Amino acid sequence: MLVTTALLICQPFLAGMHIGGDSGALNLHYLNGQLLMTLSAVQVLAALVWWRLCGGPAKAAMWALIEVGLVITQFWIGYFQYPSLHLPLGIATLFCAVFLTTVPFRSPAKKAA
Repeated sequence: MLVTTALLICQPFLAGMHIGGDSGALNLHYLNGQLLMTLSAVQVLAALVWWRLCGGPAKAAMWALIEVGLVITQFWIGYFQYPSLHLPLGIATLFCAVFLTTVPFRSPAKKAA
């Protein structure tokens, strides 16, 4: 979760570097987006395992599903170059990731009997 959030934090900087004239930054922004989609899918699986097998909170799985949906939507909106949607959805995705990253620290898992 920390890696996903860190990569999401990098995205606006990579986009800004592209706007500033760095020709390679857009490719890094794209590759980072692909990596984020993969990591978000893995994160959903981890959240489901934590919830179902380890007694973690169900809301972690719910937020992970929301995040993967946002990341995938964000990727394709950016790919098809809709900046008026790409920017606000990117902000929402980042807030979701930060929230999801804090869930394990706020919700202790239930002890197995």
